[in-house]
Amino acid sequence: MPTDRPLLVATDLSDRGRHAVTTAAKWARDFDVPLAIVNVIDEMPNDLLGAGLGGLRFDPLEVGQMAHDATRSALEDDVAELGLDDLAPDLYVRMGHPVEEILDTARECDARIVVMGRTGAGALESMLMGGTASKLMRHADRPVALVPATGVEAPRRVLVPIDFGPNVETQLDFVQGLGLPPAARLVLLSVTAMPAYFTDVVGDALVRTELVRQMTQEYRTLIETRANELAEAGFVVEHEVVEGDATAEILAAAERHRSDTIVIGTRGRRGIARALIGNTAEKVARRFAHTTLVVPAPRRD
Repeated sequence: MPTDRPLLVATDLSDRGRHAVTTAAKWARDFDVPLAIVNVIDEMPNDLLGAGLGGLRFDPLEVGQMAHDATRSALEDDVAELGLDDLAPDLYVRMGHPVEEILDTARECDARIVVMGRTGAGALESMLMGGTASKLMRHADRPVALVPATGVEAPRRVLVPIDFGPNVETQLDFVQGLGLPPAARLVLLSVTAMPAYFTDVVGDALVRTELVRQMTQEYRTLIETRANELAEAGFVVEHEVVEGDATAEILAAAERHRSDTIVIGTRGRRGIARALIGNTAEKVARRFAHTTLVVPAPRRD
């Protein structure tokens, strides 16, 4: 992954945020890339700034500057305490909506990957609209790494679910550019799954079974071609095709292969369906206990 483009890690200065910073710093050293750190300050409530508190009125600019300076100082303290002085990370303090500010910062510094700790959102929020991490996955224009609050090493056992959609080239290019160590092992996985509405379109169960069989055979041919290309490029790679629910099969394969990292692409789904139920990438990221790298689908004009 040698490049001048940094890894950008978002932290809320919590223990989870510091774990994410530590992970990003290790990757920055392993891959010899710059590191940038961003913290987003929630906007001060208008009633506090405008109406005052206990008869006192607050100048928004003054309060904002105080919050900025305090946050900057806290980030500098974390850099020192976590032993990151050798990386000389660029520090960004923003105020506003977390996802928008993180993505604006990523564009400003041209981050290659945005790194973030797992969300602590409650079950209802996670189900309906997701925490910051889920929202970041939905709107990011570059890969997002979600890391657990534990020690994370460089990826060595990488599961790559591919569906041969418009994102497959971007996803595999990203994997090849990760700078994986020589001992790393890739597993390409494809899941044959018919949409839920397919039963209504094709009522005959035998016809549906035959169509799934044909799709599975086609996927086997396609995935073998991709695996051979990666092997020729010097990767240790396995491949398999399974039938079933995409999320369940991806998680089962990750357990079966003892994967420490999943590199999954998004399909660019938009609208209320994604907001309410999410896509496969989001579902996998919520349930996979280790590192998930989410590669966004190419933007369509």
